[in-house]
Amino acid sequence: MEHLKSKPSDQTPQQDVFRKVTDKLSQDPTGLTPLDIVDLPAHQKEVMLLMMRDHEAATAGISIEELRRRLNNPPHLETTLAELTGNNWLLMMGEAPNFLYKVHLKAKRGSSSKDMWSVLVERLAKRDSKPPEDL
Repeated sequence: MEHLKSKPSDQTPQQDVFRKVTDKLSQDPTGLTPLDIVDLPAHQKEVMLLMMRDHEAATAGISIEELRRRLNNPPHLETTLAELTGNNWLLMMGEAPNFLYKVHLKAKRGSSSKDMWSVLVERLAKRDSKPPEDL
């Protein structure tokens, strides 16, 4: 009966698999994190945030027409998508004219040595260095 008292893991099989995958990913220097998009230009950040918030768009892909609709027809969307694709933020799949864009999940993790706290400190320093707005 002693073998019944000591379980190798108190986690469900799904939790154990999740923990193993998470451990593996944390050792892997590839992948995308929200901190990586902090320094993108506003037009690129808008596209990336939309896609990262939408699981279907991030993983299965989204058409340029759907992006245009959801972003209220921004100017230069084609240029923005070309920039993000060229810099490995997005992957382009399919054949013309039916391309789909999806987040390149292995593109950027660890690309920046910044952690959350250093990003916050930099942002606060930038904010504090600006002159106060006139009321």
